[in-house]
Amino acid sequence: MSAAPLSASRCQLLVELAALAVLAAVSARLFAPGDAWSLAGGLAVAYAVPRAAYTTRSWCTTAGRWVLTTMGLAMCALAVLTVWECTVAAGLTTETPLLIADDGNYFRWALHHYDGRCAEPRVAFPGFPMLMLWSWRVLGVSVVWPIALNVLLTLLAVVMTAATTRRLLAGVTRQSDGWHATAALCMTAVLAYFLSQGLRVQKEAMVYLSITCIGYALAGMNNRHGGAERQPWRDAVLWAGGCLMLALARTTYLYFALIGLAVVGLPRFRHHWRTLLAALALAAPAIALGNHLASYSVEGHLDIVRGGYYMQKAFLSGTTQQPYLDLIGDYFMQPVWRRLAILPLACCVQFVIPFPWVYTSPTVLTVLPRLAWGWYAVGGMVLFYYLMQFTRGGRRLGIGAWAWWPAAIYVIIAYVVAGTVHRYVLPVELLGVPLAVTVLARLREGEWRRAFRRWALAYVLALATTLVVCHHIQTTYLQQLDDYYRRVVKLHE
Repeated sequence: MSAAPLSASRCQLLVELAALAVLAAVSARLFAPGDAWSLAGGLAVAYAVPRAAYTTRSWCTTAGRWVLTTMGLAMCALAVLTVWECTVAAGLTTETPLLIADDGNYFRWALHHYDGRCAEPRVAFPGFPMLMLWSWRVLGVSVVWPIALNVLLTLLAVVMTAATTRRLLAGVTRQSDGWHATAALCMTAVLAYFLSQGLRVQKEAMVYLSITCIGYALAGMNNRHGGAERQPWRDAVLWAGGCLMLALARTTYLYFALIGLAVVGLPRFRHHWRTLLAALALAAPAIALGNHLASYSVEGHLDIVRGGYYMQKAFLSGTTQQPYLDLIGDYFMQPVWRRLAILPLACCVQFVIPFPWVYTSPTVLTVLPRLAWGWYAVGGMVLFYYLMQFTRGGRRLGIGAWAWWPAAIYVIIAYVVAGTVHRYVLPVELLGVPLAVTVLARLREGEWRRAFRRWALAYVLALATTLVVCHHIQTTYLQQLDDYYRRVVKLHE
């Protein structure tokens, strides 16, 4: 009598266990026994929690499980490689890793408050290093714990993006909840720059999860089509939790939460005024706490928007940005009307960077952000969604006011930093996923097809032309810079 065939869920579980066993074996070969066990255990938990959060939903599908499994296990494997690169490969340990920029500052801040072994660096928002410090109090000092934590938070943000997409599109298209969520998982899986930040010792993963929790709560107010069911207590918890995490991780982004309230709630104020007041009451303590802990308060936030010398030095410092700097001049010193005139260009620059080529030595954290093709595909569909909102039929087939919230965030960030830091808009990529899924669903239903074919052709041609021109300009500039340094060296010989 033949054995019964394995079910899809059991087959997937065997694959997951086998993959985690391989990761544990590889870790044992690369690291000391204690570090290997810590890494294997930490990543297993970082994978298992988001998996459980997704597979227990009624809208979980077999395809979606495999997408999340592939994404999660890939992140775990890359996390092992990232830890190896900053420790063993550099001749260091997990307690003294090679970390630069903000990663190093957060690590040293936590070390200073752990046992005072180093000076306290300046950290604008202490939320993430505080979590790192608390984990060390229980588990011991190691770079493994913050990276495992960020893998966990990133994958939870992916699941929340799928949940938000399902909530926004329920009743809007003829596709099922499971299809909407699975499509959202597929689109987040190709956002390589976003996923790469979950492998760093930075606060970005906290920001992602915060924004997606807030976005899910706001989707409950976006009930134009009747599909977004009301879940008052769950929405209140997610809104409050998202605001608290955001206050600790990047207090300035709490203004975006308030903008979301205005965009979604004000068009139907008479219906949502109680919810708006409750949301403001929950957000107020988070704002106060964030401003208390941050290194600068509301006046500092206003200085960021105003611009000035500090912003010019921080965001337009020359080197590879010099061709763009030559084009826009002293952007942060200019009056508001001139900065607004430059804003369309800043939005375009913010969209295409970082360019999909690498000039430095390739590592996990330098290559992944350059794999921009997934974002270009998702972003192209998001732009098409907004284009269709300027047509009567497109508005009828859209998801309502919520969709304009990501656009507002994107434009504000482009204005504030001249479009020079794409990392700041990575949360907007997640918020754009429901819009891209809307486009995909409408195309599947036979809507927008002719317009999309025309848009796709124009978009691909414009993007290809832009990348070719930018590659030529950057290559020429770097060659000139290299020639200059060679001449300087010869003069000193």
